[in-house]
Amino acid sequence: MPNVVYRRTEKKLRIKWQTKNLSESEMEDWGATVSRAVFVRAVQDVYEALEWGLNARLTKKDDFDVSACLNWVKEAETQAPSNDSDLQSLLSVRSEQHLHLIRTRDFHKRFDIDWSTMHENAAHLLYHPDLWNDTDARMPHGNVLGKGIIENFDYYETMSVDDILTSLGLGLYQSSIGYDDKVKALQVELAFIFAHIKKRGTVPADLTDALIRKMNVEAKNGNSFWVHRSRHGVNSHFAWMCNFLEAFTRLKRRDFP
Repeated sequence: MPNVVYRRTEKKLRIKWQTKNLSESEMEDWGATVSRAVFVRAVQDVYEALEWGLNARLTKKDDFDVSACLNWVKEAETQAPSNDSDLQSLLSVRSEQHLHLIRTRDFHKRFDIDWSTMHENAAHLLYHPDLWNDTDARMPHGNVLGKGIIENFDYYETMSVDDILTSLGLGLYQSSIGYDDKVKALQVELAFIFAHIKKRGTVPADLTDALIRKMNVEAKNGNSFWVHRSRHGVNSHFAWMCNFLEAFTRLKRRDFP
């Protein structure tokens, strides 16, 4: 049975709709392999769902032009490329654009960030919300050292990691004996690299390589208090950071010692 839920204060409308125009296999055949014929019938499904849902819940006080919305959806049929290959390419581009919008929009809701001080693609590049958490000491800029790095990034940007550590009166990772000293050194390095991404939209490969090597070592430390909990279980926070940086640079470095 169709179902519609409208949260007026949040301006969100959720419609549950049973397709009348697509088979089960056609619903799975999407993106890179969808044909124009299937796409047109999918648009018709969306049109019918919206026509029913919008008219069922919206009223004049919502100040929403239902007819204009439905006409806009219907235009997808006439404006879609006639060639299957061209259509698939267009859908692929639109999918990336949608992902970019969702990731960016979500950050604006969850955190009070002055985006004017960040790179224009920062929210998209660092799409995981936790990476912007400034209250979790494990996160790049959620501790005193991390906050200082990003707040004074213009000063630190041209310095080496070793020089930054020395200027802060901290020991280098490779010469630290105590675990706490190693963690502090890694906190500075994490903050420096993620500040590069947030502020410049990129980071020198040699910096990420050096950090990933160190985190691969620490990820195997069973005594590490840096623990990352998710639906996948409990893992080392350093392993999670490695995974993210590898994904960011689009390279796998698991063969690093």
